[in-house]
Amino acid sequence: MSDEADKLEAPEDLHTQLAAATSAAQNAYRDTTRLVRLLMAIGKPESPDKIVREALATLSDVFSADVTCVANPVGTRLFVSTACGLPFGADGFVAGWPLDEAAAEALGAGASVSREQADGSGALPADLQRLGIKSRAWVPLTTGSEKRGLLILCRSSGEPFTDPDMRMLDSVAYRLCMSIEAAQRLVARERLARLSQRLARHLDMRTLLVEVPDLFRSLTAADTAAVVTIVGDKPVLRQSSASAPPVPGWPDRADQMAGWASAIAGISFVRDDVTLDEQAGFVFPTPSRAFLSVPVMREGRVAALLNSGRHGPVPFDADTVEVAEIFANQVGAAMANASLYHALATNIARLSLIADSITELVAVLDRNAMIQHASPPLAAAVGMDPEDLVGKNAVDFCHDDDKARLLATVRDPRAEPTVRFRLRARFGDWVPLECRRSAGATPAGEVVLIGRIVGPSD
Repeated sequence: MSDEADKLEAPEDLHTQLAAATSAAQNAYRDTTRLVRLLMAIGKPESPDKIVREALATLSDVFSADVTCVANPVGTRLFVSTACGLPFGADGFVAGWPLDEAAAEALGAGASVSREQADGSGALPADLQRLGIKSRAWVPLTTGSEKRGLLILCRSSGEPFTDPDMRMLDSVAYRLCMSIEAAQRLVARERLARLSQRLARHLDMRTLLVEVPDLFRSLTAADTAAVVTIVGDKPVLRQSSASAPPVPGWPDRADQMAGWASAIAGISFVRDDVTLDEQAGFVFPTPSRAFLSVPVMREGRVAALLNSGRHGPVPFDADTVEVAEIFANQVGAAMANASLYHALATNIARLSLIADSITELVAVLDRNAMIQHASPPLAAAVGMDPEDLVGKNAVDFCHDDDKARLLATVRDPRAEPTVRFRLRARFGDWVPLECRRSAGATPAGEVVLIGRIVGPSD
């Protein structure tokens, strides 16, 4: 009887085994299909934002999740940057969610974590309570070198995330992070190349610095931007057209600016949320929470600071900071080119004026009457070499009775264009001159006097 019973039970055992094998094959096929769908969504050559949006939509479908999102830790809260199933303007975007124990564990250990609401893992954020969420998974977005927050999946069905689910999510998160980094590098290079061309076309310092804030805002994907140029010891502020009104108390409060001490020493300053840093100082452009300040170096010193800010605590990642520093180097080169072009234009203007009056007595003076150039005939008239006159003040050679008249001609465009004065010659004699002020000034604002020696009858 026993043998006969075994023979009767054998087909049932085979049926059970076959059913189990079929189920395993179906699960494997399902998992493979899910993974292929996810990898296809992640692997498309799209912009970083579009890659994330499509990945979240596919994850929602594949894992039957009501909400999928990417969130960044800032202080003790998680701020959602992109989501599927969560309305824009929800608390997660604006005020953030509390950084609960499970999220902190996933971030700290660099490993995925899942929880069911019934296991006492803490109160749900109000956004998720309204959706009746019962189970969640937190998956770190990291490639090891760069951390990009958490991938979060939420279900209202109560179905837990299984071990195979978590292993697949770990793999997807890693590949998603790699795709984001590759896309960001490509976008950054293309944007940097395009903006660099716009920098190179500027040969005038003023127009260059007018455009730089908007270029920097675009490069760093910020809401606002500003440039602080350091002129001598005085900082001068220029803001982008998208920035807030001028900073109250500027420039007296410049040394209280967030990141001033670091940036002025040539070190970039970056904060995910300056409102959490009591020592940060005031921030512009305002209002900003995520803040970046990058120094522009020229000849070993800080010539300017490039600042950009985001209204929300959306961090500036390492790739953005690196590209911003490259751009700052290009701004420094563009500023140097503009200075050289200005100097060249000044010299050309001087030479043109001098060439027109090569046989006359010519002096190029700045607004303080400092001699920038003296023609050989002028130098010969006072018995000196031209190089001995350059760098000296013409007033020091002028007769006391004529000094005020000479200064008025140099400083006041409305003064009489023709002036007479006496210059002391090398051996003590006085040389009477009549000079006319050339129409217009050089690009550097210098005045050109063209004159002749006059006699008693003139």
